Amino acid sequence: MKARERLVRHAGYLKIGLAAYLLGAGWLMSAYPFGFVIRFVFAVVSLAIVAAAFWSLFEMPCPACRKPLGAAGFKIATRASRASEARCPHCAQRLDDAP
Repeated sequence: MKARERLVRHAGYLKIGLAAYLLGAGWLMSAYPFGFVIRFVFAVVSLAIVAAAFWSLFEMPCPACRKPLGAAGFKIATRASRASEARCPHCAQRLDDAP
């Protein structure tokens, strides 16, 4: 399996998990009447989870050197970049090659 395929698959799992969490959190907040403070804290925690999921796309490791891919990994995982010359910024391995 190519590194690009692995990154896209990881991002897909992340999207499914995040959607399930947000749907569950929305249902929980609408089903049970809580006080304003508890709702606000729950909203802040939810935003932190979304931000952590977004940040994890930047922290995906290179299959060769295991260092974070940064913006290159994020662009590939979100399919914003279709460039065939995507490379690791640290070891310059092409992400379309098998590891």
